[in-house]
Amino acid sequence: MNSATLFRIWHSLEEVNRRLGAASAWLVLVLAVGTLITVIVRYLLKLDVIWLQDLMRYVHALLFIAAAGYTMLHNAHVRVDIFYQKLSPRGQAWVDVLGTLFLLAPVYVLLSNDSFFFAWDSLIILEASETTGGIPALYIFKSFLLLLPAVLLLQGTANVIRLICVLRGCSIAAQFEAAAISGQSDHVPGSVAKAGEQEGRSNG
Repeated sequence: MNSATLFRIWHSLEEVNRRLGAASAWLVLVLAVGTLITVIVRYLLKLDVIWLQDLMRYVHALLFIAAAGYTMLHNAHVRVDIFYQKLSPRGQAWVDVLGTLFLLAPVYVLLSNDSFFFAWDSLIILEASETTGGIPALYIFKSFLLLLPAVLLLQGTANVIRLICVLRGCSIAAQFEAAAISGQSDHVPGSVAKAGEQEGRSNG
């Protein structure tokens, strides 16, 4: 598989989380406006809007779920760095690959298992809010939890593809890094396509 093909696969996977990250930004506005309305209705109008309180709680959760892959895309999750910055790019790539395979992958499996049964148990009983006046179709919102392992899997796979290219010494490794940092790669750059064609000819 040549570099251009790897780049296209990598970009397609990351584009999903890039779009989800942009969409999740609107959830912040929804959360802020919904919370303001809740406060006004409850404390000024003295009315109970339990369903709106429930809704804002799940919008808050959905915000973190939808943005998890986007945060991982930009390497913005909290990490304790003692030796990593002192390593060479190749050494950093090995740390990231091993961390993805032996730390992220097991967490992904656990999240997938627990999320599925959590959502399934809610769905089969058509769970509603325990509070009178709460959201009647609570199982719909609990099903959103399945999105978390999905976005982490997509981004983890994209990261591994990029890191493999670095470890293999691909001629376009620098383009992978530049595109990852800039966050823009709507098409395969000419240099990437050219490198892929050269690799294809050499492999042929």
